[in-house]
Amino acid sequence: MQNDDQDLLSPREKLFADSYLTHLNKSRAAAQAGYASRNSPYQIYNRPRVRQYIEERLNQYAISAAELTKLISDTAQGNLTDYFRPVQKIVIPKVTKGLQELIDNLQCQLDIETEYLNSIQPEATEKKQLDTAIRALERDIARLKIELDKNPNATRIVDGEPYLSNEMQLDIEAVVADKERCKVKSIKYSKTGGYSIEMYSALDAQEKLAKMHGLYKKDNEQSAPQNVIRIGYGD
Repeated sequence: MQNDDQDLLSPREKLFADSYLTHLNKSRAAAQAGYASRNSPYQIYNRPRVRQYIEERLNQYAISAAELTKLISDTAQGNLTDYFRPVQKIVIPKVTKGLQELIDNLQCQLDIETEYLNSIQPEATEKKQLDTAIRALERDIARLKIELDKNPNATRIVDGEPYLSNEMQLDIEAVVADKERCKVKSIKYSKTGGYSIEMYSALDAQEKLAKMHGLYKKDNEQSAPQNVIRIGYGD
């Protein structure tokens, strides 16, 4: 609509139209615009200049029937479990070991480092690193032997053998993308690093979309088929 056409609307008609565009309810828009109860909201809406003003703004948001059908279908079938993906993670369990087992493990590492050092001619820097590692192992073994002698039942909680675990991991990028597409209602980030995700009600979303896009009339009858669905046929 051109600016001179817009000027044909009275201030009250424009207020009615702008209010209607925010919630698609004719009766509510009439009340907000200050019309008396004797004025039919449907008659106000169907005034040619009012209807044209509304429809030209609604056309800015026109989507195809196929796109709407897909959106309704996606909303109806949406489930938080859709955002979880199977992944494999390396898990390192914690296990309890006696001191003698720990001493044996350290002694094995010491033997390997010592044999390696004796089998090569390392440069000065590498030899210094190997000597340092060997001395650290020797000190750890000596310390554990002393403790074992004083407490034969002593144990340690240490890393066990790593293994691959099949887990389900939240695809937060997919959730954020669907939040922008209005398929996810809200995402809240926890201070502990987790997420609180709220999905739309499938039934509410279907009914709201159907009303907004004119798929159903007030009496629940199917609207006439059309190639383009336009927002703006609510009650």
